[in-house]
Amino acid sequence: MKKILIIDDEQECCKLLRDYLKRRGFEVEIAFDGEAGLEKARITKPDLALCDISMPGLSGVEVLKKIKQFNQDIIVIMLTGYGTMESAIECLKLGAYGHIAKPIELEKLLVLLKEVLGS
Repeated sequence: MKKILIIDDEQECCKLLRDYLKRRGFEVEIAFDGEAGLEKARITKPDLALCDISMPGLSGVEVLKKIKQFNQDIIVIMLTGYGTMESAIECLKLGAYGHIAKPIELEKLLVLLKEVLGS
């Protein structure tokens, strides 16, 4: 079973994604801020992390940098409600697989996850 970590300060978004992905056979952890997300990434070693770019405290860009420092194998997809092309390019340069705009279209997300994780 593939493990996904969702890091987003929007708690309802996290819970909705978690429930949706669990029903489709993924093991899912959630974290409501960057610090908690990094801690869970170190402990649970997910196959993939969905990380919001814009969070209070540790930004998604910082979380991405730190995840890639301690584990290059974790695939990171950025989530953004108001992303700019500059932030998307910056995340790709830092090792993100890609980004998804909010509000998230669940079926498109599922297709992407299956493509990336091969499940």
